Amino acid sequence: MRSGVHSSRPAQQPCGLDDNQRQSGNGEFKMRNSMRFNGKVVLVTGAGRGIGWEIARGFAEAGASVALIDIDDRSMHERLCELERGNTRAIAVPADVADNSQVQAAVREVIDRLGDLHILVNNAAIFSSTPLLEIKQEEWNRVMAVNVRGMLNCAQAAVRHMMNGEGGRIVNLASLAGKRGRTIFGDPGESTWAAYAVSKASIIALTKAMAYEWAPHHIYVNAVAPGLIDVGQLEEGQKERMAARIPVGRVGGAGDVASAVLFLAAEENSYITGEVLDVNGGVEMD
Repeated sequence: MRSGVHSSRPAQQPCGLDDNQRQSGNGEFKMRNSMRFNGKVVLVTGAGRGIGWEIARGFAEAGASVALIDIDDRSMHERLCELERGNTRAIAVPADVADNSQVQAAVREVIDRLGDLHILVNNAAIFSSTPLLEIKQEEWNRVMAVNVRGMLNCAQAAVRHMMNGEGGRIVNLASLAGKRGRTIFGDPGESTWAAYAVSKASIIALTKAMAYEWAPHHIYVNAVAPGLIDVGQLEEGQKERMAARIPVGRVGGAGDVASAVLFLAAEENSYITGEVLDVNGGVEMD
């Protein structure tokens, strides 16, 4: 864990990655509609890779200024370089979201350098597949600290600023595991990834609480609950077997989640708050 957000960081390395050195997400976001975020400042946590990066890239393509927060300096710098090459106004701030002092400093830096904060996407999370009888207190507490307390830390810091302006939007990343209390495709007796599932269930409740408390301040809070999303972790054979169990016939990509996040963050949606939007290909319908 980092001791704090760096107030004075060494000069960043030049943005010298070529196309072959960059990771390419599965199901990448493509701008297919009229949602635009010109003039908006968006902060995305856990933005160094996977779903978080695809969300950040989607906002950048839609015209927003983007702040990346991640605990991994290297991956974040690589992503920042990609955004800058696309002429996006962007910054990267390293922080551990579980550390409230780091979060407070990071959000202040975002506002100081980009001038405002309109949209927060709470994506940072960690996983745990340890069975219930084997999980240690330290592991359980760390999952809750990052996935739940970290989300609240970021929301509190952002909302204090949003309340002084015209409001804002928050989109939290939940999971189908949080609705089911277990992993998506697991058999009885196998690990349910309980710590992760419980943390994501907490996020669903927290989203509704935030939405209710902050609605009078024109702050809209919603969540996205992805199902099985491939961000490069699945082999081709695995993908085919999983796809056969999904009604739409394919495994989701990070771009599917990014599209849902941008939809909920758009100003056109001014009558939606406290909603949990499923992105699972029909595995769960409610």
